[in-house]
Amino acid sequence: MDQADSANREIARESLVALDVLRVAKNAFFWVAVVTVALHLAAWFMARSRAAPATPAGTAVVETEVRISDRIAQSLEQQLSLIGFVGRSSVLVVNGAFMLALFVSLVGRLGGAAGLTKSCVWALAALAMVAPWVSADVRQMISFRSAFFAEDELYSTGDGVVVLVRFVICPLLVAVFLLIAQLEFRSVYRRISAPSGTRLPIHEV
Repeated sequence: MDQADSANREIARESLVALDVLRVAKNAFFWVAVVTVALHLAAWFMARSRAAPATPAGTAVVETEVRISDRIAQSLEQQLSLIGFVGRSSVLVVNGAFMLALFVSLVGRLGGAAGLTKSCVWALAALAMVAPWVSADVRQMISFRSAFFAEDELYSTGDGVVVLVRFVICPLLVAVFLLIAQLEFRSVYRRISAPSGTRLPIHEV
């Protein structure tokens, strides 16, 4: 019995170490995904401001500031495809980390499977939001749409609720879903690690 208890403790200890590794990786890619969401929102708002009717500049300083902001906006828009790829990849890695954490919890009998399952579900919802889907317009041109948009979509839209949902609400939902998944993981991680006497980081989200 003593050998069995010792073996179980060792498995639990190794599982907790593995869970901590997954936590660190998950946090890193979570913040990368959040930054890509913020960059998409910034690009859209900049595009809307550039598309608005220009007002006469009163001074040379104002004109210089406008030119600088235009260059920043153009540079950001040109990199949207790369930013979208990084964002999708980060959300995918976060999903993998949550699923591996659930597997480690079950194998190591650490507990918290219900909370980790909730984290997986919310992370999958975020992944579904960024997964591109195919759409075809009247000219039979096939394109891909998701919560992350490309440069050619910024100026091809009008106004209204649909536009806000497409370019603002959808990207924000990606961040919200990932944040809920993070909070579920945090709750489980605190319950698992605190009684064991192992180090509990201050920022374990």
